[in-house]
Amino acid sequence: MCPIERRRFATGGMLALFFLAVFTHSAVARPAWAGEGTADGRQPSYFEGIGHIDALAGDQIVIDDRQRKISSNAKYFRIGGSPISRSSFGVGSKVGFRINQRGEIVSLWLLK
Repeated sequence: MCPIERRRFATGGMLALFFLAVFTHSAVARPAWAGEGTADGRQPSYFEGIGHIDALAGDQIVIDDRQRKISSNAKYFRIGGSPISRSSFGVGSKVGFRINQRGEIVSLWLLK
């Protein structure tokens, strides 16, 4: 094999490994909260936001310096879908949340 053919073979092999790595990563590496579901207690397929609680009082919550209202019928979960009480959340907790059309938090998820 001449040097040019070796270089083409090596380049082709590296490209194949790159695409294999990308495919494997996209098929395997998913966030802990990824998957199908809704805010009814199963894991949601995504959150509208993720952050840390800065303040929590009444129906107001501040997550990463942004104040939001918590819906009166909001539900609270730990990752995996187990319902938990609102008192499980506090300043510094990492959370994911889903919101309704009015921008109110309808489900709050305690993340690790």
